[in-house]
Amino acid sequence: MTIILHMKEKNDTSISETSSAVIATPLELLVKLKYFMKTRGIKGFVVGGYVRDKLLGRDTADIDIAIEAPALKIAREFARVAGGRFIGLDEANAIARVVLLPSHEIIDFSTLRGSLENDLLCRDFTINAMAINLDTISPDSTDLPILDPLGGRQDLEKRLVSAVTTHVFTDDPARLLRAVRLAAEYGFRIDSKTEELITVYSHLVSQVAGERIRDELIQLLALPRTSTQLAYLDRLGLLIALLPEMVTTKGSVQPPEHHWPVFEHSLMTVEAIENIFGEDEHFSPSLRGKLSKEEIVSQVPMSETLVQHFNQLVGTTPRKALLKLACLLHDIGKPRMRSIEPNGRIRFLGHAQEGANIVVEIMERWRFSNRKIKLVEGLVLHHMRPVQMSSGAELPSRRAVYRYFRDAGEAAIDTLFLSLADHWATRGPELIPEGWTAHTNMVKYVLDEHFKEESTTRPPKLLDGNDIMTIFGIKPGPALGSLLESLKEAQGAGEVSNREQAMDWVKQHLPK
Repeated sequence: MTIILHMKEKNDTSISETSSAVIATPLELLVKLKYFMKTRGIKGFVVGGYVRDKLLGRDTADIDIAIEAPALKIAREFARVAGGRFIGLDEANAIARVVLLPSHEIIDFSTLRGSLENDLLCRDFTINAMAINLDTISPDSTDLPILDPLGGRQDLEKRLVSAVTTHVFTDDPARLLRAVRLAAEYGFRIDSKTEELITVYSHLVSQVAGERIRDELIQLLALPRTSTQLAYLDRLGLLIALLPEMVTTKGSVQPPEHHWPVFEHSLMTVEAIENIFGEDEHFSPSLRGKLSKEEIVSQVPMSETLVQHFNQLVGTTPRKALLKLACLLHDIGKPRMRSIEPNGRIRFLGHAQEGANIVVEIMERWRFSNRKIKLVEGLVLHHMRPVQMSSGAELPSRRAVYRYFRDAGEAAIDTLFLSLADHWATRGPELIPEGWTAHTNMVKYVLDEHFKEESTTRPPKLLDGNDIMTIFGIKPGPALGSLLESLKEAQGAGEVSNREQAMDWVKQHLPK
């Protein structure tokens, strides 16, 4: 990792040497910070994730500095000198951020809370409660002395996430999620006493600001084996505290073709999509059946184009993470729409629409952007559509494929894969080979049609509204709009391919 650093202060000889843009390693940046603080008579310490990751041999993009001075004032001054952008994160607790430009590396400044040891006692976990004195840093430093009064280094060696104090979660309930996310990210486990504390205080997670929940969850969903972590969140009491809408899915019985009730099925759908993407080295015995994992996954159509599609970011969020969220929530509307027919058959009519409505409420609560909300809403709303495009063993018509991509929009490709994960997690160990083959063949066909005839899902206009009004004397209004949409659909279905055919088609379909 390198950092592009601009230093602009003329009167500071230790900094003015870098008045033009230079490439700085994290160590070089810390040396600059050391001299910046030293010339101002300020004592400072590198704390938190940088120290942890250095001991683990991992790169980190963010640096936290605790200083014996007003952090907001010093951070603002450093931003000016370094050519960065100042962001006041928390004035009450004297926390500020400097984003270095144009590299966008981050330095967080905080005011030391009393002594260094007292400050570290105010942090979350022992592995994040180690420090390096800035004064000990030099350009040729290789083995920096670590200040570790709380045993963080020992917990790193044991691969443990341990709370610093018993009130760590009441001080900041967002740490409830962070503990699980850190353990998952580093392949650690949470120690038993910290687990007990999380269970006791799990209800407090509902008090956390939506954007902080969103950020922790997205980081968790972006990791492999998310399904395991979601089940862990549930055992700790966190999942339902985060998603009270899911409480009614527990024990919600489904028709006989479903191997699990709604809640367990939702978790297994996440595991299924991870197996489909090859993310999950662990293959749950619950998903084993007549087919091996290899036989199941090998039938899923996956091309380089699709790999690139799923590796995209939606804004700053991995597309796969949003797909996993949709897998978790795709049946959340079922309990509200559950009905039993006179013959005893259980139905969930309208659950996709109801689920989409619930998903919007949840994602708005967590402060997701409109685009991300629309994507996950679309996934949940249309998750039944792929299997409804045709009946029996028939492949969908071109018209059905056109309508599907028209309606599902940005969610269309992702929804096809959600439907596969849903199918697998519906049958579980009772997955029927012939049914799975038919479903994967259908998805492959729809994708092939889409990529082969992508222009038909967004066909160029052969006639526009002005053409039809001028040639056929139609007035503006709903009838014209309906005629244009029907013409577009006919073109997508391959029934119309040029302007002359379009003219004939309009003549035959003019409103009476």
